[in-house]
Amino acid sequence: MRPTAAVPADDAPWHELFEFAMTYDGYRYHGTEGAFVVARALHDHWGQTGSLPDDLAALRCALFMAQRSAHWTEFSPDQDGPWVRALVRKIRELGGGSVTAAED
Repeated sequence: MRPTAAVPADDAPWHELFEFAMTYDGYRYHGTEGAFVVARALHDHWGQTGSLPDDLAALRCALFMAQRSAHWTEFSPDQDGPWVRALVRKIRELGGGSVTAAED
């Protein structure tokens, strides 16, 4: 049986959200360039429509890439926070509160 990871609550602190993001390796499942393409497409779609698709792998990839971006840049919760929280909410909705954790 594969391990699961609990999806953080809406009001979870940033470190919990980003720790959860690392339970999915977007690079492994989508490739380095592919992970960027998936994340950008979802972010653009969300920005235009305010909605996110019912694609758990794509959502988790986008959250992973948001964590990577925050790690390498100056993350601003005022700017990027709504995006990250929207991803976590949709992941929780689709996963029923937990998702399969990454395999080592």
